[in-house]
Amino acid sequence: MPMPEFLEALPTLGVGASLSFGMDPDPTTLVQFDGGPDFVEYAGAVHPELVAGSVAALAERGVPVLYHPSCLNLCGPWPNPAPWLDAVRHHVETVRSPWLAQDVAVCFVGDTPGYSNQLGYFLGPILTRASLEEAVQRVMEVRARVPVPLLLEPPPATHRLGSMPMLAWLNELAQRTDCGLLLDAGHVWSHVLVEGADTLDMIDADRVVELHVAGGLHRKVGQRRYYIDAHDLPIQPEVWGVFDALLDRCTSLRAVCVECEGAAAAQVLPVLADVRQRVMLKSASPTLRAQSRVGRPPMPGVVHQRCAPVASASQPPVDTGYPALLQTLFHPEALARLVRDGRGDLSPVLAQDIDAQGVVIDAEGRHQYLMSALCRSFPVSAAALGALLGTTPLVAFLASPALLGPMAARTAAFGDHLQRLVDLVLDGPAPVVAGVGALLAWERALVDSARALRDAVSAGAPVPNVTDTPGSGPLAVAPFAVVMELPLSPSVVQAALQGVGPGDCWRRIAHGDLDGDRLVAALLGKPSPVTLLARALVPPQAPIAVSGIAGVPDVIEVSHRTAELPGRQGGRLRAMLGEPLGDLPPRSQNTALRLVQAGLLVAG
Repeated sequence: MPMPEFLEALPTLGVGASLSFGMDPDPTTLVQFDGGPDFVEYAGAVHPELVAGSVAALAERGVPVLYHPSCLNLCGPWPNPAPWLDAVRHHVETVRSPWLAQDVAVCFVGDTPGYSNQLGYFLGPILTRASLEEAVQRVMEVRARVPVPLLLEPPPATHRLGSMPMLAWLNELAQRTDCGLLLDAGHVWSHVLVEGADTLDMIDADRVVELHVAGGLHRKVGQRRYYIDAHDLPIQPEVWGVFDALLDRCTSLRAVCVECEGAAAAQVLPVLADVRQRVMLKSASPTLRAQSRVGRPPMPGVVHQRCAPVASASQPPVDTGYPALLQTLFHPEALARLVRDGRGDLSPVLAQDIDAQGVVIDAEGRHQYLMSALCRSFPVSAAALGALLGTTPLVAFLASPALLGPMAARTAAFGDHLQRLVDLVLDGPAPVVAGVGALLAWERALVDSARALRDAVSAGAPVPNVTDTPGSGPLAVAPFAVVMELPLSPSVVQAALQGVGPGDCWRRIAHGDLDGDRLVAALLGKPSPVTLLARALVPPQAPIAVSGIAGVPDVIEVSHRTAELPGRQGGRLRAMLGEPLGDLPPRSQNTALRLVQAGLLVAG
């Protein structure tokens, strides 16, 4: 079948790398090596301001970029709001991405748009004809407002709902919406394992514009094998086999991409060399073979593809099964019912021949990701509760409706959940309960101050500056700062929990790597109260993206500057407020000056 005309006009980019800006390996460094990528594909927020510096650095070296978001619903019942689509279009046009590609999946639930990490990982399509009709609507929403070619990618899977083969379902979706295709060899292999059949013949190879290859691992449960993406690991032999087979079939291929986020640069360059050699020897695309011989291509232009606005569905909405799938993945009782009776809350059609173990693997991966993200904002108090109560009370939050809401609201709701655990579940000596409660109150105050700063900047307030030159006016607590007395220092608790922090909090809770007895001993020790001050700030070098567009969340990085004073000094600090620095007694004046220089107090 001939390639659609608009796809024939697409540039040939060669062999590139899929990375994330701000993570290793650094894309702007990787492209400088001999044998580095011809182009860079990246995922990220819809705000192009956040990647402007990196994209400009790549453009100076003649390296094009492709935007591969994880923020669009290309299937499922939740429409993409028009402002959200306009923001994606603005990003694509700003970075001059020749095309737009994304996995066909659900990235957000409800009316508030967001990113796939809100679900732990995007939710793959239900493979039924009713779901396909719904996916046509979602894809055409994007095509109507983003005027560059759209490539559809099959997401990876450890199970499937519905009876249609993934590639047949995807191929029909691409043909009906006049889209191109992006095939990830690992994702295709995961569906081969799930379906127990090679379905490559079901795809229109002439629509395939881009191929991906990435590392991963196999997990064996009983007699079944499952494939799981892991881009920092080596590429598996079976995935290389699928990749070679696709190279041999895809005559219109324009780009091949190595997904390597988290890998070392020394690992990536040999893989790029291997992929280039395979392209030159095996690719059925003459333009791609030629480009691989000459090296990096010239900066491409952008092919605009106009599409008529999507018509509203003439039929009333039909429940295609996505809410029941979400219930199964995030409610432990629903997942247990599925394992027990082979159906759970799913309809008989969707549950037919379902692999419950594959659903369990999917759910476990989401739970790990989401709990890691949630505990990151409450590392000390969540670790303390995990050490004393175990994982089950913490994981119960995943059944909350707040899990699928906006990120800031979800974080606040998790703080509420931890507070309920302290108030209703945590048992033990009063100093232990009070100590954990105080730590949680401190971390909740930090979350609230960060949220207040984001809200203020989003509303147009200037970004607060910190100055070490005090004025002569009365002292005041700095904007977006909090002051709190605690019965002991959080650092004492962290030491008792052997250095737990935001990056490893949930992992250590889940692995039972926290000693509750050590924590209790620290909390029952001789009282050593402290007074803590912290101020939410936007880091000086942090890019700020404030959309000003209704329905498009703003992205503002926030950190905290903190100070710890020994003892209960809240009364002393209150006595300083409202007084000029020069009128304070010498001892208080020295303390106040240090806090002003740290930006925690301000002198008008």
